[in-house]
Amino acid sequence: FQAEDGIRDVERSRGLGDVYKRQVSELILRHRFSEAISSIPDTADAGAILQKGYCLCELDSFRKAASVLSHPFPDNELLEPYRAYLYYKSLISGGLLDSLELADFAALEDSIPEPLVGEYLVTLADGYRKIGKYDSEYKILDRLLSLPAGYRGISSYQIRYRQGVSLVRRGKTSEGKKRLSSLVKEILANEKVRKQNITVAISSADFLVETAPDNPGYLFLAGMANYYKKGNRREALSLFERAEKKGYKRRRRALYWKALCYRSFGNYQKAEDILTWLFERGYSTGWVCYQLGLIRRSQGRFSDAVKYFERSVRQKDSSSPHSLFKLAEMHRWNMGKLGKSAAYYERLRNYRRSSFYDIAALRSGLVRFW
Repeated sequence: FQAEDGIRDVERSRGLGDVYKRQVSELILRHRFSEAISSIPDTADAGAILQKGYCLCELDSFRKAASVLSHPFPDNELLEPYRAYLYYKSLISGGLLDSLELADFAALEDSIPEPLVGEYLVTLADGYRKIGKYDSEYKILDRLLSLPAGYRGISSYQIRYRQGVSLVRRGKTSEGKKRLSSLVKEILANEKVRKQNITVAISSADFLVETAPDNPGYLFLAGMANYYKKGNRREALSLFERAEKKGYKRRRRALYWKALCYRSFGNYQKAEDILTWLFERGYSTGWVCYQLGLIRRSQGRFSDAVKYFERSVRQKDSSSPHSLFKLAEMHRWNMGKLGKSAAYYERLRNYRRSSFYDIAALRSGLVRFW
């Protein structure tokens, strides 16, 4: 896990802009839900009542939703299963359900429409968890995993996270922690999976830390997971430091990740000091050289950057295509050496599985016309 492209020169404010946009969108949606609710009288037809209950659930008004949806639709067999599902979902989400009502909800399974089966099982598992029936929760989650991906309601990674937590709560602590630890590592190891499931990785790692706050391995794993979440880098640095204090044995690895955090804050000198210390003491992996090359480039020290990137390429590890791409880009944009840039793009085309392959194929031809 080497933070391949998870780091940019400095964290930019555009991330905050994305947060504002999302908040505005949510406010608009909530306003529309509120408008829909106020426009639907309690005497409306079944479809309108169902819509009102749905809007109340989206606004987290679960008690009101349960009240609106509490009366069956005896004259509408098509919508009744949806009403029943939404009614019990509002009870479970609001913490208003007892064991007897959960049994009634479980008995609804045969009447649940096929598109809702996954969401129904997720909600049923939530209900079992909230009343402490973790064995039943685990079995439902197992059934969810057996469904086709499009019918599950949540991702397989979310299901596996819930299973790991369930095992710990059932007393199978060792097995549960082992599964959660493996899940975090699996998510972080794949860039595409990581982007889609980083929240699951953080939740899993945070749960491990919660169960064993003095475990240096869990603290380090939580640091790695938080590092990949935009806006969580300072939390990641804190976790790496806690792991060191608790005796994390792979000190050089911990220092490397701390250097990545400092670089993401724009503290290039601190990052460079750590990486140089590692390099001079034999920890000259391809990724250490790559990071030093990035810092030298940001400082305008292009000749030094070339040396570190070239050394990274010679390591022939997962850093090599990243360094080749930086070399090609730097020779084109920073050094004005188009011939060398084209040559680096050509070398990069040998890495067919690299995410840079397509762009290298394109630019190796275009650079000759620039």
